[in-house]
Amino acid sequence: MRNTIALLVAVFISVMAFGAVAAQDDMAEEAPTVSILPVVEMDGIPENVEAEAWTDATVIAVATQTEDGVEVTIFGAELVPDGLYTTWAVNEALVGMDVAPAGGTPANEFRADENGFGVNTITIAADAVPDALALAYHSDDMTYGDNPGPMGEVSFTQVMGGFPAAESMDME
Repeated sequence: MRNTIALLVAVFISVMAFGAVAAQDDMAEEAPTVSILPVVEMDGIPENVEAEAWTDATVIAVATQTEDGVEVTIFGAELVPDGLYTTWAVNEALVGMDVAPAGGTPANEFRADENGFGVNTITIAADAVPDALALAYHSDDMTYGDNPGPMGEVSFTQVMGGFPAAESMDME
């Protein structure tokens, strides 16, 4: 819990500091927007992780509009220690959901450290901003390119939530 609070404070200070700089910088597009990605159990919980540890995860996504699109930095605490993760762009489809590697491969891959902290920064094209972001944990320590892998077997969605910029950024 202490790690989660430290993460939230660090992200808040970073976002506020960037916002203050952006307000003074004529070249800045916009101040960042933030989303907290809630824990989900849609694919079950991996056998190598205790249920309480799985649900303790805290993930924050900070998005900033840039000339190249939207830069998103994912900050995670209480993730699976040394766990391999991938970030996914999720869109509602006619039936179910469409997923794609957020920021492309291998940019969507990152590993949590031995304490369960992980950070990853990706860039998403302005015309490809998804409805949501999701993090998949890979219990077999492998990624599967443009596919998250066998969900509920070796790949598990740990968090998923709304994209942090969708409503607030002026996306053309």
